[in-house]
Amino acid sequence: MHFLAHLHLAQGNPYEQIGQIAGDFAKGLVLEELHAQVQLGVRRHRTCDSFTDSHANTRRAKELMSGPYRRYSGLVLDLYYDHLLALHWRELAGGELRKDVDEMYASLEAHQSDWTEGMQRFTRYLIDSDLLHRLLEPEVMQVGLKRITSRLKRPVDLSPAIDQIMNNREEHTALFLEFYPQLQAAVRQSHH
Repeated sequence: MHFLAHLHLAQGNPYEQIGQIAGDFAKGLVLEELHAQVQLGVRRHRTCDSFTDSHANTRRAKELMSGPYRRYSGLVLDLYYDHLLALHWRELAGGELRKDVDEMYASLEAHQSDWTEGMQRFTRYLIDSDLLHRLLEPEVMQVGLKRITSRLKRPVDLSPAIDQIMNNREEHTALFLEFYPQLQAAVRQSHH
């Protein structure tokens, strides 16, 4: 799962939102030094990732990707699942994407003092580019993949991987719509 899902799974708690995002910036973070609810968010981020990686629907979705892109299928699916979450927001999150995303941005901005410098820079980019709302556009996945692959040891062009996903989008969508409510339940039950 990627940023929109992680922020949604924090259920509006600003500290858990920080923790959910911090899960991707966890190198060098000393959990014990963080606010207790930020720690909870980081732990829930990890629960979310392990539940997603081990879920039968995710494994099936990865099988739909072939060739050299199979080994990067997790990265591609994380982005695609955020796109599907944005497309099906009302059904899965029960709200209005524009309004809910603006509330997430406001919450993230209001709690910047609790962030590392890298997280602050990333949050600025997230808000200034309106990335969470623009996930409705499939093209945003290309941008996201370029950002991710530029950080790999050997940069790879993953654009064709998006074409592979789009060729199977009906099955991917069905798998995701069945999977996401189960993920929500698993995260809610974790670390009470």
